[in-house]
Amino acid sequence: MTLRHALLVGMLIDAVLATEAAAPAASAAVTTTGCTGASAGLAADQCAAWGKFWDDAGGPNWGGKGQNCSKSDPCDCRYAVKCSGGSITTM
Repeated sequence: MTLRHALLVGMLIDAVLATEAAAPAASAAVTTTGCTGASAGLAADQCAAWGKFWDDAGGPNWGGKGQNCSKSDPCDCRYAVKCSGGSITTM
C-alpha cells in the first residue's frame, strides 16, 4: 500500500469513527445519500469517504479482481469491505 492509499484509508476510518461516535439511538433511522444496493443504509459521510477513496485509489481499474466493487456500493465489495449497522466496519 502506498502512502497515498494509507492516508485515504485513514480518512475513511476517521469518517466511520465519527459516524459511530455521533450515531443516534439504535432505533432511530440514519439519513443516507449517495450509496445504492447493499450500501443504501450507509451514512452519507461514509458514502462520500468511500467515493473519494474509490476515485483516488483507482477503483475503476479494480475490475476482474473478483471483488464486485463499485463506487456506489462498497458493502457489495466481496472480501474487501464489510458493513454492519449502517457503517463500514472492515476494509
